[in-house]
Amino acid sequence: MTSTEFDLTDGSTCVVREAVASDLQSIVALLVADPLGLTRERADDMDRYRTAFDDISSDPRNLQVVAVHGDEVVGALQ
Repeated sequence: MTSTEFDLTDGSTCVVREAVASDLQSIVALLVADPLGLTRERADDMDRYRTAFDDISSDPRNLQVVAVHGDEVVGALQ
């Protein structure tokens, strides 16, 4: 996947690109902060998320994507 850049109304840019392992902590933070994730996600169990990330990334039928605004991951999807 190539990255795609979007110009935002405030003049800044958001980039959508394939997620990489270094994005994982930010992705987990988004999951934990989500109202649905508040009760089921735990940021203190990163091994579980690393395993899942690696499993998903190695499956050619899946693609993990992040939206990045500045240096911050602000969205993620699979």
